[in-house]
Amino acid sequence: MLPTAEQLVAAGEYPGDGDIDSLARGRALAVTQCIGCHRFFWLHEYSPQAWPGWVRNMGNQQFLTRQQIGEITRYMVAAPTRHW
Repeated sequence: MLPTAEQLVAAGEYPGDGDIDSLARGRALAVTQCIGCHRFFWLHEYSPQAWPGWVRNMGNQQFLTRQQIGEITRYMVAAPTRHW
C-alpha cells in the first residue's frame, strides 16, 4: 500500500511544514510519472537520504519542474520509515 498524505501526517511521518496538498501532489506525481519509465520503487527500497538524488536525476530526465521534483522528493522522503 502506498500511504496517502493524510496517513503520513496522522502517523507523524511528516514533520514538515504541514503542506498536505504538496505532499498529496508529490504522491500523485510519483504514481503517474515514475511508472511511465520503470516499475514503481517502493518507498522502503531506498533510504530517505537516497531519494532526493534519485528523484532529481529521474525528474531532470523527464523534464519535470523544480516544484514537481520537490513535491515528489518530499513525499518519497516522508514515507519510507515504515512498510505500509
